[in-house]
Amino acid sequence: MKVAIVFDKSGTILNPCRVLFDLEKKEFIYHISTLSIVKKLKGYLLNIEGNRFKVSCSFSSQEPKINIEEIRKNYEILKKVENEALNHCHSEIGTCKALILDEKGNIRYAVGLGGKIYDDAKYAISKLREICDIFIATGNCKKATLKCAKILGIKEKFVICNATPREKMNLVKLLKSFYSYVIMVGNDVNDIMALREANISIFVNRDGSNIDLNTDYVVNSLYDLPKILLEIIS
Repeated sequence: MKVAIVFDKSGTILNPCRVLFDLEKKEFIYHISTLSIVKKLKGYLLNIEGNRFKVSCSFSSQEPKINIEEIRKNYEILKKVENEALNHCHSEIGTCKALILDEKGNIRYAVGLGGKIYDDAKYAISKLREICDIFIATGNCKKATLKCAKILGIKEKFVICNATPREKMNLVKLLKSFYSYVIMVGNDVNDIMALREANISIFVNRDGSNIDLNTDYVVNSLYDLPKILLEIIS
């Protein structure tokens, strides 16, 4: 029986460390969920890599109004936030950069994301590699995600980065054509579409939040994952 497991990254296999810069108040904010702010603003999370950018998450029904010149004007601030994230987070995978836009397309925050891989993720993936194929589907940037995958021994071709919730879902849907079971493991609302598409859905509730994603399994850590997989395929 061929089995694939698709992992979200930030909050699922990576303990995230986030640094935001409030462009209005001109101050840093530490350790706050970027998705919660994007949702509050009914806006967009815009990933920045070099001169490329992509909306990886949206809480608006409208297409974002992106002003390229305004984005470029904030590149120096992005560098400042990235350096602050590197110094503050001591990240083992490097950092990602992003901008948070409100529903009108105004740039409100610059974001630096780093972090360290959870010990339970290292343990679970080392065990799971022996019995299934492992994928990462994340809204995070490419460079840091590929470094994360390399540390975990996940093949680069099994990784998609800067992914929207729909792109995560489409990966799961595609894999169902090749595998007997496709398992999705996620931890937040941007994983809902992929969780619903999977044959088996697993929600990682690390902080005891009240999010109800109506999944097949709820776990507090990934130490339980090898046992769950053996139950599924036995």
